[in-house]
Amino acid sequence: MGYMKPRHVIKELARQSFAAQRGKCILSVFLVLLTSVPYQVVNRLPSCFIRIERITGWSLVQHELLYSIADIAPIFLLPFMILSIVLLVNLHGVMVKVFYGQPITSTEPYSALKINFGRKLGGSLWMALWTCLWMLLFIIPGIVKAFSYSMTQYILACHPNVTATDAIKLSKRMTKGYKVELFQLELSFIGWKLLNFLTLGILGIFFVNPYYYITQAGFFIELRNLAVANGVIHPAELDGISPQYPYEPQDAQQLQ
Repeated sequence: MGYMKPRHVIKELARQSFAAQRGKCILSVFLVLLTSVPYQVVNRLPSCFIRIERITGWSLVQHELLYSIADIAPIFLLPFMILSIVLLVNLHGVMVKVFYGQPITSTEPYSALKINFGRKLGGSLWMALWTCLWMLLFIIPGIVKAFSYSMTQYILACHPNVTATDAIKLSKRMTKGYKVELFQLELSFIGWKLLNFLTLGILGIFFVNPYYYITQAGFFIELRNLAVANGVIHPAELDGISPQYPYEPQDAQQLQ
């Protein structure tokens, strides 16, 4: 029977892995998150117009063309959204490599775009659809389901022979009994995210974002190995992976 490493151990391993490839990790995360900026900016134009009206007193409602452009612009930026979804899946896979101390390149999420593009996109959209449906029905159960599905993109990135629908099912089995730990992990980053907000995102670029993604990758590795070791998931369901990865990133016993 396997047991999960304490959160502080996984986070310490993540910090050490990040320090070993700091520059590449920073650039890799930044380049991926950059692709979502155009869509996010355009998607927020209507709310920006409303704020301008309140602050300046200008009646932008009269300029219907502005609102019309803001309404249809996200459609033209749909390719950016699709690209950012698949890049995020690839980034998760890269962060798993970082956690294990394997060398990466800063453009690796982009170089892997052609690999199972449709499967990664379909699996991510399927996960998002189910999460949204649960959120529409019940907020709290929706949040619980979001944690239940949270390993889907890691599975899509690290196990290319697992189908999109099976990835969600495996994620649910991996996270069963560990959703509280995932929730506590999110809570442990609230302070860092607040500091990131106060520094206008600068701290996020150079530390918080890479550290967060590597830590999440560490939790995926731990949950995956536990699921296989405890017989929750058969190795064949994950491309024949053994209960333990060939090597640990470090001697975790020294950190406990």
